[in-house]
Amino acid sequence: MNFSFDPDVELAEGLSAEWVTRAGRKESWLLALAEGEHWAAKFCRLIALAARVKQALEQGRVSWDGALAVAKMIPIKE
Repeated sequence: MNFSFDPDVELAEGLSAEWVTRAGRKESWLLALAEGEHWAAKFCRLIALAARVKQALEQGRVSWDGALAVAKMIPIKE
């Protein structure tokens, strides 16, 4: 599967390493995404959201407090 035109994948790739630790094992979230793994799709969406918050903060479109409030809503556990 080619995800090169998916903005969420591009954003997530820019913020996260390809290899993540999941259940104590290193796994490629990109490979898992291509294989249709639900966890990888959720991971991609969450990392892309974090990347958007980071961009908004860097561009001055949101305050530090606003960015922090949004970031705290992003779950970190599966």
